[in-house]
Amino acid sequence: MRFDTLGLYAAYGEQKRVSLREAASLDGFIDEMRKEATEALASDTFVHGQRTEALFERIVAELGTCRVLKHEDAGEVFYRLDGPIQPADFRVVLDDGTERLIEVKNFRSRNGQNDFGFKTSYLESLEAYAKVMGRELLIATYWVHANRWTLVSPSRFARQGDRRTIPLIEALTQNEMHLLGDLFIGSRSPMKFRIVSDPTEPRRVEEDGAATFTIKCCELWSEGRLITSPAEQKLGTFLYLYGDWEILESPMHAEAGEVIYVEHHFGLDEEISCQERNGFEIVGVLSSMISRRHALATSEGGEVHGIRAPFMPGEVLDMIPEDYRGEALPIFRHRVHPKRSE
Repeated sequence: MRFDTLGLYAAYGEQKRVSLREAASLDGFIDEMRKEATEALASDTFVHGQRTEALFERIVAELGTCRVLKHEDAGEVFYRLDGPIQPADFRVVLDDGTERLIEVKNFRSRNGQNDFGFKTSYLESLEAYAKVMGRELLIATYWVHANRWTLVSPSRFARQGDRRTIPLIEALTQNEMHLLGDLFIGSRSPMKFRIVSDPTEPRRVEEDGAATFTIKCCELWSEGRLITSPAEQKLGTFLYLYGDWEILESPMHAEAGEVIYVEHHFGLDEEISCQERNGFEIVGVLSSMISRRHALATSEGGEVHGIRAPFMPGEVLDMIPEDYRGEALPIFRHRVHPKRSE
C-alpha cells in the first residue's frame, strides 16, 4: 500500500502543481481520495466490474496451473501509433510457457437471453494493443445469471452495427477456460452431510416432533462410505458448499425416542440424473464454485461489501491434484475443449 499510496499522491501533486511536502497538500489529497472513493462506491457498475476482476485473479491463482498472472493495464502507457490502443486487464503465462492477454468483463442479463458485447471501437483498441505486443487476446466474461465463466477469442464475436456481440451458448461452445486449468468435476450421488448428536447430552424427541440436541461431530459420506481422510473431507466440503448439487432431503434418524443424527442428502433429482448411464454426476465447474465462494465472502443480503477476499493461491489444485485417487470420495475430472471450426 505504501507504493500505491505514494504513487497516487505523486499524481495528485503533479495535477494540482503543489509540493508533496506541504501539510495542506496531504490534507487536500485525503479529501480528494474520500470524494473519489465515495463516488466509486455509489456506482454499482464500477464496483461489480472491480469485483469481477478480483474474482478472475482469484480463479486463476486458486486453479494454480498458470505460471504468472500480472495486471497489464496498471500504470501509464506511452505509444506512437496511428490509432488508439487499450491494454487488456491481465497478462497470463500459461503452463506451456505461452502468453495470453485477457480482458475481463461481467455481464448481468436481465432475462438470461441477451447477447454480451462491446463497442467495436473498444474491442479494436484491445486488439491493436495485443497486436503491438505480439500476444493473443482473449475475452473472459462472467455471466452472472448463469454463474459461468467463458474465455473466448474476439474473432468469435459477431458484428452488429457498431457493436461486436456473442450469445452465451456460442461463448460456451467456444470456451477456452481449460487453458487456465478449469475443470468440470463429477462424483457419485448422493453425498451426505451428517450431524451427529452427543449421547451424553439431552437429545430426546418431544411429542410435537421438536428435538434439541448438542452436536458431537459432523461427517461426510459418499454413498455408503464415510469420508475419513482430511484431504477428502476438505474436498467434499468444498463440493457440498459451492457445487451445483441441491439438498434432496434432510431425514432425521432416531432410536428409542432420541435423535441419533440428522442428514442432508445432496445430489441431483432422479428426473434429471444421468448417473445410471454415465456412472457419475457433474457437481459443477471449478471456476463457478470459486465464484460462489467469492460472492459469499464479499456480499451479504445481496449487497456487495467487499471487492477482494483472502484466499490461498493453488488451493483448488492442491485439493484435486492430477494424481488424486479417492479412498471414499470418487472424483471424475473433465477438461472441456471448444468446438473447432470446420
